[in-house]
Amino acid sequence: MTLPPPDSLERLTHADLIGVVRDLIGEVTRMQAETEKLGGALAKLRVEHQAVKDELARLKHLPPRPPIKPSGMDKSTQAKDRRLATRRRALIAPARQPTRQTEDWRNHCCEGRPAYGLAQQGI
Repeated sequence: MTLPPPDSLERLTHADLIGVVRDLIGEVTRMQAETEKLGGALAKLRVEHQAVKDELARLKHLPPRPPIKPSGMDKSTQAKDRRLATRRRALIAPARQPTRQTEDWRNHCCEGRPAYGLAQQGI
């Protein structure tokens, strides 16, 4: 059954609409099967292409391909929620708090001297 023009779909009977939908489902099923077959052929061609490339490199006395290992960069390049990344950073590296030794040094070196900005303002 051929598809009628879009304006005439409203004029079709319920049985005719069911027939059109069945035809469409059959077409989609056929296309899915063809896609799977083409995907398998593509995978075979990729393997064959890599074998030819390796053979060509061997004939040219080039070094073999190094083994490919996941770099881990894929995880960091994916878009993530900002709040999650900020929270993770806070858990990994918490904000530094001044140590007691630093506070003692500040108290000792600045004893009796007003803070720079406050002294000029007369406070």
